[in-house]
Amino acid sequence: MIIIKQLQLKDLFDFYPSFKEIILNEFPYYHPKIRQYFVEKIYNLKTIKYWLETKQKIILVALIDNKIVGFAMIDLPYGGVSFLRWLGIKKDFQKKGIGKKLVEEWEKLASIWQCHKIELATYLTIVGFYEKLGFQKEGIRKLSYFGIDQFMMGKVINKINIDAIVKTEFY
Repeated sequence: MIIIKQLQLKDLFDFYPSFKEIILNEFPYYHPKIRQYFVEKIYNLKTIKYWLETKQKIILVALIDNKIVGFAMIDLPYGGVSFLRWLGIKKDFQKKGIGKKLVEEWEKLASIWQCHKIELATYLTIVGFYEKLGFQKEGIRKLSYFGIDQFMMGKVINKINIDAIVKTEFY
């Protein structure tokens, strides 16, 4: 059984080895030096701890038998939009509905936050996965961040709520 829950600060040290493993092994679109740069510089343990402490990002984890097999890293809403920064699943657990469950939970959170839209950037080989979940291609960024082509995808989930957009706190 797949359990999806929000990562708590107290569980960060249990989460980080799985996060690092997934980033290093499951994102072949990025050069190996870039993946190493991600885990050493941008998404290191200290930075993720800071983001959780300051509530700048939400991390959903997927567990099977109490073991982390995947995650979704989500930016807090901005302008009524929630952005999925990362979605990663361990290789042995891919194509088993885990990514779908993580995206569905993200969409529920975005609705609670009264977002009108959810967005992400992905790669050509993954576009079909998101299309099955109701996302639409909205554009391509050629040789974008870290030298790869990225497909921008979005899904409108609610009507625009100006009061929610200008709200200063989400929790």
